Amino acid sequence: MSTNIVYLSDLRQRPRLYTAFERRRHTSIHWFVELFAEAVSALVGVGSQALYVLGNILKVQGASSILQIGLSYACGILLALGAITITQMLFHGFPPLKGLRYMAAQIFGGYIACLLVYVQYKTLILEAEAALLPAGPGVSALAANAARDVGGRLAALTIWGMPAAGGSYAALAALTNIPATLLACVVYELMLSDSDRVVPAAHLDVINVHKNHRRLGGRPASPASDPNLDGKGHVGEVERV
Repeated sequence: MSTNIVYLSDLRQRPRLYTAFERRRHTSIHWFVELFAEAVSALVGVGSQALYVLGNILKVQGASSILQIGLSYACGILLALGAITITQMLFHGFPPLKGLRYMAAQIFGGYIACLLVYVQYKTLILEAEAALLPAGPGVSALAANAARDVGGRLAALTIWGMPAAGGSYAALAALTNIPATLLACVVYELMLSDSDRVVPAAHLDVINVHKNHRRLGGRPASPASDPNLDGKGHVGEVERV
């Protein structure tokens, strides 16, 4: 029994400018949209975390909270993860050049985010810097994931120069999550993955909806039929749980 396919554009017309850009977004500049998502993922959360740290140093009440930081980073995780990109490259055939672009975009996003935070909270940052100077170089630092740590470290070097490099601690903070994520992937594939699991009908419905996207012309979604779908979690891939 055939099923009528209804596209969103059949129900809601958009201005021509938006429609024209959407077509380009799905074709010639699709790479830009991917990198934008990766960069935005690194932007999210940095401001909340910076304000929380500044609030603790300067004893400012209500500057931020652990809950706010957690929610902010959760939104960022929905968009991208640097270590997951590396894992996909090594174990799931993710294109290496595309992966490198993703990681560069993540680091660049973290770099820009930290510069924006500095501009926004410069007064508080300078007050915190003055308060920390008497404590000397032994003040504890912050460990973040690779994208935010490397991007943030580069931003600190841009603002304060080489004294902000962080020494050996910088490499430890920036790179720890990568081997940890790779190990987690290996453990998952060996001990938890179940390829014989039955795919629920609702999951198949979601996959078929993606396959019928107008850009694909109703053809099965695969890297061969659409080079834009060779990225993380492309719609032709059934998740193994």
